[in-house]
Amino acid sequence: MNWLRQLLTRDGLKNEAAEEIRQHLQERTEALLAERLSHSDAETRAKREFGNITLAEERSRETWDFVVESWAK
Repeated sequence: MNWLRQLLTRDGLKNEAAEEIRQHLQERTEALLAERLSHSDAETRAKREFGNITLAEERSRETWDFVVESWAK
């Protein structure tokens, strides 16, 4: 059960969101590399298509904060 507690902590959730975003960007970069873009161009395009990474992390945290606070009551 320790893994669940760790997952539901704020740091755990923050790390989880960051890892999900990193994986998404990596997958999109790999897809663009398969389309024969240079590595630099593929990374830039993947980030541009994804949008504001910080905002995505903040929205994820806000959602999880709500869930955790509701669950803790």
